[in-house]
Amino acid sequence: MNDAETKLVEALRSGKYKQTTNKLRGLHAFEDREYSYCCLGVACEIFGLGKWSGESCFMSASTSSCTELTEEVREKLNWFNQSGIVVHPITRAQLISKDGHSLTLVRLNDSGFTFNQISDVIHANMILHQGE
Repeated sequence: MNDAETKLVEALRSGKYKQTTNKLRGLHAFEDREYSYCCLGVACEIFGLGKWSGESCFMSASTSSCTELTEEVREKLNWFNQSGIVVHPITRAQLISKDGHSLTLVRLNDSGFTFNQISDVIHANMILHQGE
């Protein structure tokens, strides 16, 4: 686990962020302007490598997204792609879900995994990194 992943795991476990699905960030309590985040939205928030555009999209110097990491945040984490591909920790082989698609942190977040469970996956070094 690299330093950026350690910072993300700490943020996910902190209890500071409420969780949402299907977007990086959403307005949780409109009157208080309180936001909720998917696990990748927390990464966008904590690294300061861009700015929020509207309620749910994040913009950096080269890319913007409403559902995945920007290129700058992906590079900071040294992940293979913007969704956080989950791999088997022993063989480092990519895990495939029942529908034939890659298992990603996006899919875990949107299927009900808690931030603590997602942080356990990251902490176990189960994310495919650049160059692996």
